[in-house]
Amino acid sequence: YSGSVYMRGVRLKLKRWKSKSGRPGQCASRTQEADLVKTTRRKCVLRGTNANPSRSLKFSKQCSPVWTEKSAKQGHKEAQYNLGFMYSKGQGVPQSDERAFQWTEKSAELGNKNAMYNLGIMYKDGMGVAPDFQKAAAWFLKAHKLGLEQAGAQYAECLREITSQE
Repeated sequence: YSGSVYMRGVRLKLKRWKSKSGRPGQCASRTQEADLVKTTRRKCVLRGTNANPSRSLKFSKQCSPVWTEKSAKQGHKEAQYNLGFMYSKGQGVPQSDERAFQWTEKSAELGNKNAMYNLGIMYKDGMGVAPDFQKAAAWFLKAHKLGLEQAGAQYAECLREITSQE
């Protein structure tokens, strides 16, 4: 029959089996335990890959920022994007525009179009970095080329700002 396992507050379904004696078994091995940890991390990190993380990410005790940060450090671009958002809003971690900028930049460099857009906003508004309309325009253009329509309007706005400064 199927059972449930709770690991760090996340409910995971686990198939139980009968041991040779006919009684239900518990954890078979370290391999199964490692699979549970991977599943937990995957559920936490991949929960919010939407363009608007404030709606898609469900920040709670279920999704530990620790798992998100571990995945981000391993180069997972969605985790880096989510961690940048968490730092920008102070959700689950102390609020820090500088850390938000660092993680968002890493995700954008790996090709995450939403991170490219957010990075453009950060450069435009000077969040965690000195304002720079040239760099903001470059990131908005990259995001727009990947299909993010609102980045086109931001790109045009940056170009107007650059020409008015000259």
